[in-house]
Amino acid sequence: MTYCTIVEFEWSQPSLRKVLEGMVGSSASPEGCVSRIVSIDDQVGRVIEVWQSGDAARSHAERSAPDTSAASMPQPSRVSGFEVTEYFVA
Repeated sequence: MTYCTIVEFEWSQPSLRKVLEGMVGSSASPEGCVSRIVSIDDQVGRVIEVWQSGDAARSHAERSAPDTSAASMPQPSRVSGFEVTEYFVA
């Protein structure tokens, strides 16, 4: 079943914004990712992704965890995931 994840990062150091911008801007769409929405401002980064399945989202989270720690990103301030009951793109 289609699955959605929401991950938010908060920071007080402006340099961390650039780290997140580099991470999301340089990567190709992960396997199993249907769509991605990214919003980054001076204090918060948000990544909303729709996945083909919960297993695809989990697999990506496991593979990308070392990348975020190596880039000195703070731990996410919010992580949530849920099965999608409706997905519409105009």
